[in-house]
Amino acid sequence: MGIIMSEKWDLVDCEGNLTGKQMFRGDKQPENTWHCVVGVIIQNSEGKTLFVKRSENKQPYPNTWEHVGGCCIAGETVIEAACREVQEEIGLTITKEELKWKDSYFEKTAYVHTFLLEKEVEIDSCRIQKEEVSAIKWVVLKDILQAPEENEISPAAYRRLVRKYQTG
Repeated sequence: MGIIMSEKWDLVDCEGNLTGKQMFRGDKQPENTWHCVVGVIIQNSEGKTLFVKRSENKQPYPNTWEHVGGCCIAGETVIEAACREVQEEIGLTITKEELKWKDSYFEKTAYVHTFLLEKEVEIDSCRIQKEEVSAIKWVVLKDILQAPEENEISPAAYRRLVRKYQTG
């Protein structure tokens, strides 16, 4: 599917409630509104976390490592968006029941929802979406958190990881 520049997003208020307003990607976002974003932290039984490398054309933060995730499309729930993003970015079909909600928080213009997916994933069987993802790997989080810049971690992924460890 790829990034669609005419993606339409639902907007929420400061409590996360739908406002009835929508906007297109790239438009100026109205004040005191946020669009919903999802991040999926995929962990295996060894405690490693799956990271995807953003393509060189993906803004913001090209060529950085992060979790699977993206923006919710208008009419979509956050859990539906999380399942869709996993399917789009790495070709893995998951169910809503496999996702565990971890955290929700406001950040600049986004209302971010983070989910945990505990699953054994064979990297060789993943089909990456080349418009958004250029590589995929398993990482040990402790190593990543000690040197985020050196490991080319996107600032958004780093913030999610720090919050994950603060909230358990």
